[in-house]
Amino acid sequence: SVCCKDELELITAAMADLPDRCRQIVMLRVLQGLESGAVARQLGVTEATVRVQLARGMKRCSEFLRRRGAIAEGRP
Repeated sequence: SVCCKDELELITAAMADLPDRCRQIVMLRVLQGLESGAVARQLGVTEATVRVQLARGMKRCSEFLRRRGAIAEGRP
């Protein structure tokens, strides 16, 4: 549907707005469902880096979507 297509385009734009490493971590952890340890091993970083970058990436995506009216103020 048009609504789903618009939402997908917004999410794609939010992901594209992330720094490369952050985007890689979000994609592997959230979209592919890999555990933090697997993401860390694959990218050659620590699990702490994965956790921090994931949190930053999710926050940045939320802010991106909020600025475009895709999610309401006050929602995570």
